[in-house]
This record gives sequence, structure tokens and C-alpha cells, in this order.
Amino acid sequence: MPFSLLAANKKTITKTSDWIAVGQNYYLTLVDFPDVPNMAKYLNEERISRQSFTIPHPYLKSDAEYFIKQTLAFEASQGMQSFWAIRASSGGLIGGIGLLFNEGVHAHSSEFGYWLALPFWNQGIMTQVIRAFTRHIFSKNLLQRLYAKVFVGNKASCRVLEKSGFRMVRLEKGAFQKGSRDIDAVVYEMNNEMYAAQNQE
Repeated sequence: MPFSLLAANKKTITKTSDWIAVGQNYYLTLVDFPDVPNMAKYLNEERISRQSFTIPHPYLKSDAEYFIKQTLAFEASQGMQSFWAIRASSGGLIGGIGLLFNEGVHAHSSEFGYWLALPFWNQGIMTQVIRAFTRHIFSKNLLQRLYAKVFVGNKASCRVLEKSGFRMVRLEKGAFQKGSRDIDAVVYEMNNEMYAAQNQE
């Protein structure tokens, strides 16, 4: 277990012993209120908001507090984790990845979303994160299918999903409306059979 997890206050980000390793320098855990400063700092970036349907710009401390409050309430009420903080080895939050449960918590599939702080772009981190995330979901039999919707034109995110083993399944015209713009989306998916085939020894 990373030293930061052993040393941190167990009533905050370490209230679970579960964590997901992402290579040697990063890992995934629960999110909690001590993460507010990093979320407010890193998500107040127009380039992240531009490629997201739900992340506003500017992104304020109150936005981070609201997101964490809603996430923790949902996870407590459902008895399941929906969002994972992406952390550097120091323990600081640098991004996030989470399930949206569009079809409800009892469905066998879910859309997921993700973001990464700008200083960590173009280092292969998100590819490692998505691989670790999908390994956790399918190895624990939590879901049978994962899918992600990417704005058309977001080539970097498409490459990340493809390198993580996801396949493009369709184009959704006018999938999102952001401001006055209708935005098309590309849908990528992976199911448990695909995951098993890709990870045969």
C-alpha cells in the first residue's frame, strides 16, 4: 500500500483499504472532501470543460464540494463505489474516473467518464488508468459492459480508449447540447467477453 495511504487520516480519503494500482506511480481510491482544493485547481481549465458535458467553466470550490457531497451520498445509499480519484504517489488527486449508471444501479452496463489534470496529459497515464479501471470492473464481475461517449473531434480521448482495448460501435448525431451547440459523439464499448478475450494467457 502506498505510504501516503498508511500515513493519511483514515477518516478522510483512506476510509477504505481498497485501492487500485495504476503502474508504479499512480493509484485509484475513493474521493473525499480533502480533495476539494485539487479538484477546484485542476478542473478550472477551459480545455477540460470544452471536452466534457458536465464539467462547467469556471469550475469553483463550491462545484467540487457539491460533486463530492453528491458522490458520497450516492455511494453510501447504494453501498457501492461510483467514482475513483486518480492519485499520484504523493496521494494528491490529479483526476477522476467514474460510472454514470445511466440505466440504473441494477443494470449490467454503464457509461463511464474520466478527466485528468493538464500537467499530466500526454504521458500515457489515462490509458493506464482506464486499463486498471476496466480490469477492476470485469475481474470483480461488477458489470458486463462499459461504454464511453466522446465528443467528435476529441482525437486524444478516442486514442486512449482504443489503446485501452475499447472498440468504436457507433456515431450518435447530436448526442449532446452544450450551450447553443449540438455535438455529435462517438461511442466506445467493452464487454466482459471482449475483456476476457484480450486477457487470455
